[in-house]
Amino acid sequence: MTDTQLRIEHLHLRDVGGFREMEINFGPRLNIICGPNGVGKTTVLDAIGSVFIANYSMGALRRRAGSDRGVLDYTAIYQSQSFGGSGELTNFAPSDNMQPFGLKQNAAADLIYVKSSRDFAYTALGGVMRDPDKQSHEYQQQLLNGISVSDVKQWFANRYLMEPHGAKWPNYRRSNLALAKTFFSLLDAEVELSHVDSSTFDILLNTPSGMIPFEYMSAGFRTSYGLIFGILKELEFRKLEVAAEDFTGLIMVDELDLHLHPTWHGPMLRALEAAYPRAQMVVTTHSPHMVQHARPDNLIILPRHGSTPRHLDGVDAEFGLIGWTVEEILRDVMGMDDPRPPAFAQMMEAYETAVTKQDEVAIKAAKTRLLRALHPSSVVRQIIEIDTL
Repeated sequence: MTDTQLRIEHLHLRDVGGFREMEINFGPRLNIICGPNGVGKTTVLDAIGSVFIANYSMGALRRRAGSDRGVLDYTAIYQSQSFGGSGELTNFAPSDNMQPFGLKQNAAADLIYVKSSRDFAYTALGGVMRDPDKQSHEYQQQLLNGISVSDVKQWFANRYLMEPHGAKWPNYRRSNLALAKTFFSLLDAEVELSHVDSSTFDILLNTPSGMIPFEYMSAGFRTSYGLIFGILKELEFRKLEVAAEDFTGLIMVDELDLHLHPTWHGPMLRALEAAYPRAQMVVTTHSPHMVQHARPDNLIILPRHGSTPRHLDGVDAEFGLIGWTVEEILRDVMGMDDPRPPAFAQMMEAYETAVTKQDEVAIKAAKTRLLRALHPSSVVRQIIEIDTL
């Protein structure tokens, strides 16, 4: 495999989706797209995917409402060679067709796009099956729809049950299976792989509640499994013949924090980096906790207005945002005007107004309400209680 199989370097959108103009430079490893809701995070992923599709038609990408056409320009690297291109979008209504503008080469196999729909239900397997023989057009279709996670169980059961007979397996297959076995404990050390039942082909996990099929785990676990196993099985189903640690293609994940408890946001981010250390990753998130764990050069903060990602002033290159509170990130990164619930903001405003007017009756009433609402160890509570003495 070449040193760099696939990278997106630069993307310029004009009148595409909700963007009037947006220009983004991507880093060679982890890129976390964040910002206000509805600002166009998923549009960026769909735009990247579209340039690696030879016949882009009827996809999610479309021109901005009120414009005649959208323009997409990009530069990328494929098999260590730089290239660029441009395309136009004239479609807007769901029934509109558009002119194809993708690449005429098989780069799609090295781009794995995990969309937000990645949960799965229990599936009964009929036995060990051969890997599917996928074609180039199927990889390109997955850039429109996202990869499937419904075949994760079949892939793992195949590998697990055939491992004793895999004396001639290539090293990358052994490495990927060993990595896959660790994924079950990724988010919770009390959950671990027990075995694959050779009669039912079910994947069974040891949990604090007992032994259960992995499909019986919570939605958070299932979507996490769909994500991390989905990427790994795609490396093998696409016959890339590479271990996860050596993959130098592009991985895109929409809503990386989906269904995850906040305590899992940081570990999931670090786990992806550890599993695919040479891949370029472009992910979106609504999670302030993931932003806390990111390095400043990882962040691509899309603004509500403007043509380039926002830059955060005064952020230390070494420590990033680890000392920022969730409220500070919600306000200064995610674009919330006030991260507090409106009812609490009104209570604080009433207290501040009463203090300004020196209205003792109103101050006492506002203090009483605030003390009932505040966290027991809140600094604001402590200040108010001191003022009350």
